[in-house]
Amino acid sequence: MSWHTSMILIQQPDPGDFVLLLERLGFSGGKSRGTLSFEDATSPMGPGKSVAHVDGWTIICDPMFFTSMESLDQPDNQVWSPSLDQRLREISASGATVFGFITEGASGTHGFTLYQNGNRKRMWLVQAGELLADEGTPLPEEKECFIKDDPFEEEQGLLMMMEKICVPLATLDKIEFQLFEDHRLLLIMDPKSGGGGSDRGNADWNVAEYNKAIADLTDTIWQAHYNRAHAYFHKGEYDKAIADYTEAIRLNSELRDAYRLRGHAYMHKHELDQAITDFSESIRLAPNDGEGYFSRACAHVEKGDRVRSDKDFAQAEALGYKPK
Repeated sequence: MSWHTSMILIQQPDPGDFVLLLERLGFSGGKSRGTLSFEDATSPMGPGKSVAHVDGWTIICDPMFFTSMESLDQPDNQVWSPSLDQRLREISASGATVFGFITEGASGTHGFTLYQNGNRKRMWLVQAGELLADEGTPLPEEKECFIKDDPFEEEQGLLMMMEKICVPLATLDKIEFQLFEDHRLLLIMDPKSGGGGSDRGNADWNVAEYNKAIADLTDTIWQAHYNRAHAYFHKGEYDKAIADYTEAIRLNSELRDAYRLRGHAYMHKHELDQAITDFSESIRLAPNDGEGYFSRACAHVEKGDRVRSDKDFAQAEALGYKPK
């Protein structure tokens, strides 16, 4: 299972009004839109932020990684935007422990933060196997949750960290989350949500808000194309899968898995040169991922190139890749 979500968990006996909590985090304008399950709250197609409270923890889920206009200038070595980071520090200053994480399987981006007593005690972030941030003293739970030098265990490691520090997944699976539909999605889906007043006043307000909404939604849009490509692929509709993988790549050129999976779609169409080109790009983006080499080796076998296929099979094995 590959996740595409982010969560912030705040240890507090009484969260109070969820709307006020979201505003305190810098996200205003959300309206309650009913309830949904934990699975839907963490879905990449989730329509907004979802909040629940259980066992002394308030859990906030956002498939859009708590993005804002400010996030466009966010440093690559930070899990959260500077504004959200400061707000989480302030919440922890009241005595609350705040744990948050992001996990995005397609680009191999995984990270977490821990705040206590107004300070960021720990931050860790990797992308495509590259360590981008490693701040603070490693937590005792990290040794139990992460397998050294195994890039495929980062996602599960984060979920295990959440279970040990905060709330078990089994508990979250049993509760309902309150959905707050995101103004960014409302603007895209319903232009009338821009507010009242004169047309000119709305136009001035909407230009800025639409720009913000489009920027914030970029990640969700490419993920939608990426997910639909999977569905088309499994239905055997390879042309449609290729088109969606291509659009996802256009929006996010660092998607190693999108290149690799598009390569497999090309292989099904017996377009081997295009497949090899995509597998090679996947390898360039993730040179320590043996699956890319294995995929390219299979394409070379189809072309009858045993020399290149043997070399790629050997490299995949050297990197520890074992075909499923």
